[in-house]
Amino acid sequence: MTPPRFLLLLAVQANLVRAALATRDLKIASSAKQTFAADDGVCDPAEIWYKMKKTIAACLDIGRTQPRELWACAIVSDDQTWCVWQVRAGAVDAVGYVGAAAKPPPRFDERAAPVYGGSARAWLLWNLSGAYVARAAELDAWRARAAACGAVLTEPRICAAEDENCVGVIRARSPFAETLPIVVVCAADELMDAAENSPDLLTRAAARAFALDRSA
Repeated sequence: MTPPRFLLLLAVQANLVRAALATRDLKIASSAKQTFAADDGVCDPAEIWYKMKKTIAACLDIGRTQPRELWACAIVSDDQTWCVWQVRAGAVDAVGYVGAAAKPPPRFDERAAPVYGGSARAWLLWNLSGAYVARAAELDAWRARAAACGAVLTEPRICAAEDENCVGVIRARSPFAETLPIVVVCAADELMDAAENSPDLLTRAAARAFALDRSA
């Protein structure tokens, strides 16, 4: 049986979502992208999640790749997009902002259920694996953004950088046929030292992920 050979890369930059498949020699085998609306700096996290799922499916289709050929997933984003969400009566209510911090509408009441907040990568991670985490190095910036948004947000669990199990795995559901490890979740700014000769964010994320692969 052929071992999994592709890294699935997911990225959010400004109002663009991207998915790509990378090989160990840092070649992009296939990619797809879509934009999401950000009118007056307000966006819909549900649209980001929906567009990302469509983009992943398109990327797999373009590359004629089966989910079983995926080795792992890496998630990267800039910090422009901030999402606030809450689960009430089994339904997810979410609002997002691109750029300057803004206050979520008053319907987010922490007395009804925990209110979560984070970057676009935190939102994607929560949808993919259910994990609501941040690394210690990110916590001060998270607290500053959370304080500015005006809602009482639940702090994410601290995830040690060396804890490869902290962010969980992608759950087995469409378009994934089985669970998939998540090996990298980071900000775009953190990748400046990875594959420095490449101007492409996805290639730099791939370099970071493959560098962490102990099985190689």
